[in-house]
Amino acid sequence: MKIDMYRENVLKNSLDYDSHWKLINALKHSEKMIEAKESRETMHIYYLLSPEMWVDWMKSLLIQTKISCVLYSFVQLKIIEVSMYGLNIANLC
Repeated sequence: MKIDMYRENVLKNSLDYDSHWKLINALKHSEKMIEAKESRETMHIYYLLSPEMWVDWMKSLLIQTKISCVLYSFVQLKIIEVSMYGLNIANLC
């Protein structure tokens, strides 16, 4: 798997710019957003991030925030339904 290969390259040589960037992109495209965030933070230790990388990072954070807000709203609605209608908790999803 490419992710494992890029991760191994970064571990062997923490100054391998291309492997850092390829790892971040591979994680992002695999929807492993937390790992991509951690990899960005690791890369930022060794390199200044380009404006393109900062924009990409911010977009990822916005997507995560939107997903979190949607999930939070869903849970809030379900709590209201349970309290108002006495719904069976097992039937919430």
